Amino acid sequence: MLALQSSDPRFKSAGCLLAHEYNFEFLEDLIESIDSSDIVLSQSARQSLIILSNKAICGSQPKKQEKPTATATKSTAVAKPQINHYVDFGPHVNYMDNVSLNASQIMWKTWFAENVKDCKKE
Repeated sequence: MLALQSSDPRFKSAGCLLAHEYNFEFLEDLIESIDSSDIVLSQSARQSLIILSNKAICGSQPKKQEKPTATATKSTAVAKPQINHYVDFGPHVNYMDNVSLNASQIMWKTWFAENVKDCKKE
């Protein structure tokens, strides 16, 4: 994908937002983009990495988030909790210093290396 090779952070951000559609083909580019000081680029890469972590945990199809449903009983309604299946190592938008960016990048790289052995073959 050419957008991920662009020097313009706006194009690169758009590429990051779409990269998860190609499964794990652009995983290294996404992890590299996490370290960007551009907040939009870093958060775009983070969003795709979260979606890819969901694919790694739940299989090829991301788990659809269910809306909480209430079950009516005689006197009360009990809401079923919403279950999310993903990991998120950031970086959080409030912590965009170099140390946080580098730590986030290392954690993403380590998690995918340990949990997705054959991700590039898909």
